[in-house]
Amino acid sequence: MRIKQFVIIMFVLYAFIVCGGLLLYRLFIVFPQLEDQTRLRHHSDFRALEQSFISEKNNLSLLLYDWAKWDDMYHFMDLPSLDFESSNLVESLLSDMSLNGFYIFNSKKQLQIGIEIEQPGRLISNLSDLPSKRALIFSLIVWPSDDDLYCKFQYLSSTLSLFCLSTIQNSNEDKPGNGYLAFSRPIDDSELKTLTGANFSLLDKASVKGLQSIEDALSNQAISSRYQMGIFDEITGNMCFGIEVNYDPKHLPVPIDYLTMVIMLVLLLLPIIILYSITRIILNPLTNMSEFILAMKKGKETKALPHSSFILEVNLFTTALTDLLSHVNDERRMLENKSMTDSLTGIRNRRAFDEEVDDMWRTSSRQEKSIAIILADVDYFKRFNDTAGHQQGDDALKAIALALQNGCRRSSDKIYRYGGEEFVMTVQLESSQDIETVISTLQSCVSELQYPHPDSPISPFLTVSFGVCLIPLPGEWMQYCDYMEAVRIADHALYEAKKNGRNGYALHLLSKGSQPLLP
Repeated sequence: MRIKQFVIIMFVLYAFIVCGGLLLYRLFIVFPQLEDQTRLRHHSDFRALEQSFISEKNNLSLLLYDWAKWDDMYHFMDLPSLDFESSNLVESLLSDMSLNGFYIFNSKKQLQIGIEIEQPGRLISNLSDLPSKRALIFSLIVWPSDDDLYCKFQYLSSTLSLFCLSTIQNSNEDKPGNGYLAFSRPIDDSELKTLTGANFSLLDKASVKGLQSIEDALSNQAISSRYQMGIFDEITGNMCFGIEVNYDPKHLPVPIDYLTMVIMLVLLLLPIIILYSITRIILNPLTNMSEFILAMKKGKETKALPHSSFILEVNLFTTALTDLLSHVNDERRMLENKSMTDSLTGIRNRRAFDEEVDDMWRTSSRQEKSIAIILADVDYFKRFNDTAGHQQGDDALKAIALALQNGCRRSSDKIYRYGGEEFVMTVQLESSQDIETVISTLQSCVSELQYPHPDSPISPFLTVSFGVCLIPLPGEWMQYCDYMEAVRIADHALYEAKKNGRNGYALHLLSKGSQPLLP
């Protein structure tokens, strides 16, 4: 069957259901508008609810900041004073700032002074004197650095409280923190209901799991009479408490009544089949072929197209494009392999090294294994060429490349021709002490070769000098250090090995904090 015949037959059938236009108008125009209005109203309530919690956090953070970055408080932590306590830590402190807890911790994170609304007139000096649930909060809290301020909502005993914690510093914030200050404020959910207009209730995090955030609820297009959302800790990502928002189901939009639904199902059954058939049999294959062609033009990797046995034209195009894909991929692999291989020695070349060592460098920064970059240079190779000839020099380089390749015993070890008579190797080590074994193995492989050198002042055979850059402790610091720094260090070590008489090696370290070499 031809694709044109198939489309004509399907749309002739579709013409018989045009009489359903009035019902479609209700379903696709009126009802979506009602949904959008309801969704906007719900989202407005969610956003107002979110802003109310953000406002509570901002207000308490600002109040805490004024106290924590206060010179008198900073001096008090250095030299406790009864005058400061009598002037500031008064009985009305909590009520004046609408707090239910005021806590001062020393630099060792030990409670120094605590004031709670449940224990008026008493200065608490030990976490064990606090209620167990409140003490647990401070045992799990994230202690901020000098520049940070940490706030967390906590729902305990049917009461929602906001905890904020900051380091104590001088007003200029140019001195290190010498303690911590924490405020706890109860959140009145009835007042929040008045501000937001949403009918919601708070949920204990222990009783609910897998709640979405308010942002996820805002991005969700589904309409419901009941939403459950969670307020999450911005630092730890853990849920602080849950919120359940309820709406009257009678106020939710209804697409159509029962009778209209029956009629709609009868009239829409056929176009649904048509739409599904066109998409599955025609549009999807055409889309796949279009994406296939675009990917080929951009030089991206492409997968084989799925075959269809129903549409003749689709089968013909699919088969032709699949054959073309196989041919293009074969040609690409052949060209890539040639461009990455040294034509003389058959090992990977300088271009392959530049591309692959960058991946190795970034991967190694996330591992704990030591790595090394080794430069190898054939000693007095110019004399060898001058004496034996360039053809013999090419044969000697092939032999040296094979010997060094045999010395790379691990599958992760790689060798490249770096240029001329110079080779480079990348090695991963279980321990930094293994580098001596690796170098010894490479030297042995070259020594066992016993390739004659007619004009070497140090040996009757070809010898190789090695320059090693060892990174004993890889880490995140490598992201800020280019791999070429390791190559320069290895090259400097190679120069040292030659200076010391050749046919040996020199080893230099690269670690966090090392001074870079000049390029």
